[in-house]
Amino acid sequence: MDIIINKLGQTIKKARLSANLTQDELAEQIGITGRYIMALENEHKQPSFEVLCKIILTLNIPADNIFYPENQYTEN
Repeated sequence: MDIIINKLGQTIKKARLSANLTQDELAEQIGITGRYIMALENEHKQPSFEVLCKIILTLNIPADNIFYPENQYTEN
């Protein structure tokens, strides 16, 4: 579980930057604060399931990248 939390922020940040969104823009789209996005990306904050789902859907992150981060950069 620790690897998921430790990699979650990196995964979110990478997807957000790929979508050309600022922290504040992403936060506005999913109904939270930019400070909360910053905490997720940089401080290993654990989002609620609802927020995590909104982030995954908004940024089109494959769920495997969240739940199996050790396999994120390998081909299936």
